[in-house]
Amino acid sequence: MAQRRPRSRPNADPVLSAGSRLGNAIRIYGADSPQAEAARVAAKTASAELYIRRIVEQAPPLPEETRRRLAAILTNPAGSETEGRAA
Repeated sequence: MAQRRPRSRPNADPVLSAGSRLGNAIRIYGADSPQAEAARVAAKTASAELYIRRIVEQAPPLPEETRRRLAAILTNPAGSETEGRAA
């Protein structure tokens, strides 16, 4: 008998997929497992990425200074509060 291949879903929502992987990891390995923690991080990342992508698509073109400030927030959230501001 031929082996069934899983269906590919190229247009699946990445946030829903990450949430599903998180639920499976918790069910199989437990809520405090390293696998669940990795899936939790992936789910949060997918959610943040989708949110940021939607905001950027809706925003008007941004000046270079604003883009630099936003990039600094994304690359170094803890240090971005003082960057670009006069003391």
